[in-house]
Amino acid sequence: MEKQLTVSASTWQTGDPDVKLPPWPVRAACRPFADVPSANSSANSPEIADEALLRAVGASASVLYNASGKFTCLQLPDDPEYDGIWDYQ
Repeated sequence: MEKQLTVSASTWQTGDPDVKLPPWPVRAACRPFADVPSANSSANSPEIADEALLRAVGASASVLYNASGKFTCLQLPDDPEYDGIWDYQ
């Protein structure tokens, strides 16, 4: 019987067989937004809400782009034509 090579979706997406995405990666990417305060709330200033939203975007992007946890910062590409993963759709 032939031995089959199994490549998980995580391996394909991260490009590293040692780096696995969390189970339900879309749910994990959405989780940081659950605690973002509303800018319309009287308890929060728009600046606090904006900063929390920006931090949530970074945490969400890190689910895929820093799945290894090795990076302290996400580096944006210099190429203005680069559209990340969206060119696969």
